[in-house]
Amino acid sequence: MISKHRHGLRSLSRVVAVSSAALICLGSQLDRNPSPSACAEDSVSPQYRKQAASSPEKALRAITVKLKADGVSRRVRTTARTVGVFLGQQGLPVGKLLPLGKLDRVSPSLDSPLGQGMMVKIIRVTQRMIEKPVTLPFKTTVEFSQSLRPGVQRVIQEGREGSSICLYRLWMADGKVERKDLIDTRRVQKPINRVVAMGDRSFGPSRGGLGVRKVMWMEATGYSPDPRSCGKYATGITSIGLHAGYGVVAVDPKVIPLGSRLYIEGYGYAVAADVGGAIKGLRIDLGHDTHRTALAVGRHQVKVHVLD
Repeated sequence: MISKHRHGLRSLSRVVAVSSAALICLGSQLDRNPSPSACAEDSVSPQYRKQAASSPEKALRAITVKLKADGVSRRVRTTARTVGVFLGQQGLPVGKLLPLGKLDRVSPSLDSPLGQGMMVKIIRVTQRMIEKPVTLPFKTTVEFSQSLRPGVQRVIQEGREGSSICLYRLWMADGKVERKDLIDTRRVQKPINRVVAMGDRSFGPSRGGLGVRKVMWMEATGYSPDPRSCGKYATGITSIGLHAGYGVVAVDPKVIPLGSRLYIEGYGYAVAADVGGAIKGLRIDLGHDTHRTALAVGRHQVKVHVLD
């Protein structure tokens, strides 16, 4: 009985030894030629998956960006994190002769970070040269003449407008004018000034080619050489020796120097040749030939042009 038991143990030992040898041989073969099925069954634990996702070497998460160019908007998925890299992914690298021209602008700037839902705009910038005709207005000059009655005016020469051509450079952004630069001006026709002669009672030669030195609003009244206007001792001679009447006005010399040539809207051309006790500051007394027409002036505001 004991011998049979020992014989069984020896048989079991041989089986275990043979099985161990087979397993060692199989392990060495697997190391040399791994089974495809064994690889397919390999798996990564959730802990290692989380570590891999947070690793900087792994791919960035894609975001959606809006791209607008040439009037068309579209949504693009991208892993880029700056505008410049994003445009490079779209085939629009800066500095190359591709769809992004050298004058075009990008908004926001190329180094700006991208964010979910951000709008990236490509603004097409072009230049265009145009010529534009411009009208040159003529001026009116005054020549005082002692051959005409004071206040009477006569046109000696009619005015004529001139013209010029202006060359502009237009800066267009997406087809709309953004800026206009004047490059050159070429005069085609010189304007001809209008010349008006006006009667003058002042002494000395007449002056031509007068322009406007100053313009002011003044309170106007009227007066005449009649004693009812200037008092019973009135002689009809102004402060600088002229005869009072139409075309001669009284002013405050501190405001308008005596002898100045004036143009008064609604009255005509005149000479500042007289003063008055009540004519101070922005007051002007318009000369008239009769007491009746002087009274008709009343009191109102007039625009006075002081001529050169």
